[in-house]
Amino acid sequence: DQAYTSDVNGDIGRFRLFTEGDHLYEAMLSAIGAAQSSIRLETFIFAADEIGWQFAKALAAKATAGVDVRFHFDAYGSATGASTDLYQYMENAGVKLKWYHLWSWWQPTRYLRRNHRKLLVIDEQELFLGGSNIILENSLALSGEGRTRDTDVMVTGELARQAAQLFDWTWDQPEKAHKQARAVRAPERSGLYHNHMATLHALTIGRAARCVYVTGPYFCPGSRVERALRRSAQRGVDVRLLIPRNSDPHYVGWMTRSAYCS
Repeated sequence: DQAYTSDVNGDIGRFRLFTEGDHLYEAMLSAIGAAQSSIRLETFIFAADEIGWQFAKALAAKATAGVDVRFHFDAYGSATGASTDLYQYMENAGVKLKWYHLWSWWQPTRYLRRNHRKLLVIDEQELFLGGSNIILENSLALSGEGRTRDTDVMVTGELARQAAQLFDWTWDQPEKAHKQARAVRAPERSGLYHNHMATLHALTIGRAARCVYVTGPYFCPGSRVERALRRSAQRGVDVRLLIPRNSDPHYVGWMTRSAYCS
């Protein structure tokens, strides 16, 4: 339940790991308050609860102060606990809002292509990235021991600049293929993304000398990553999975158990 901090040299810059939502939200709100020129926020769920309003007020204050604040959230995910008053409050303060793939009778299948990315980029210098949505269910203080636990990181340096570029591309051209996509920047909904990420994960796991620790809300690795995990364990690498006992939705939990129990 701690937030760990370490400093490394090079393009990655400073790195901080968060394993509790309360620590993450505190750091994100502090970074928003210190922003000088730009704030880019992207999330799947943004609820009109105590956590959501804390972020809405922080974003509104910076927009009122002249900071360029852009907020991109998934139309389906943010329907969870949504509030017109919350959105209107931010818009009135000058926050630029954009919904990812609103429902359309003309393009119903597009609605199934969701954007689950969660990131916050401050002044193109500081990046928060991970699995936590902006909702009180991620807060130990507000939801107790039954809260949703995710893992997130804060990094500075080149990755923050790349994340800002990715945000801008998704904001401006959500329907166009990225012609120069790389594994770290490929659009999440594309087949290219999934192929690159599977290759990257398998190669990284295959190079492990001592340990491979995997954590996430779901575990459906696919054959390539699963083979890499099995082979690493067979050659003596310490391979561990940290996943939820109960999954939402339940059928994903069944898929997860089939992956690690087979």
